[in-house]
Amino acid sequence: ESAPRVLIVDTADYRVQDRLFKRLAFFVEKAGFAGTIPAWGDIGGLHGYNAHDYRAEDLARFFDTAASTRVELAAEERTLARILVEQGVIRETGAGYAPGEGAILSISRSSSAILRELLLTHECFHGLFFTMPGFRAASADAWTALSPVEQETWKRFLASKDYNTNDPDLVVN
Repeated sequence: ESAPRVLIVDTADYRVQDRLFKRLAFFVEKAGFAGTIPAWGDIGGLHGYNAHDYRAEDLARFFDTAASTRVELAAEERTLARILVEQGVIRETGAGYAPGEGAILSISRSSSAILRELLLTHECFHGLFFTMPGFRAASADAWTALSPVEQETWKRFLASKDYNTNDPDLVVN
């Protein structure tokens, strides 16, 4: 397998990170929001994440949904789309956006040094999942090897963190 193509964004603080990735988090991962782009006012008091990871398919779907539903993107989200297109992670098509190659991760300098190291390591494993088919297959095999009780325990844990456990790829990742 070739080396994974993963962009890493290290933001100045959580505010900048939220402006870039918070609505993506809700669109891709949050229970009750997945598949929708919430208005900023609807999620203002809700926590996104302290670190982020997104595959090309979900990034393209987010920006395509925003364009097709005429959701106003923040300046930071528009900048993110431009960077993703420039780097080939997503592609502009005549009909909207399509996945390119790779993924994007983010951590913030608002996190302590030890937390930054932990979060970056954690997010890099998600990057490998997104970009290396062998790693993704091994993760799926590990999930399948769990008993139904073990799988349900993991799903309950993820649900307690507001993850959309109806998304099998998200659960395995």
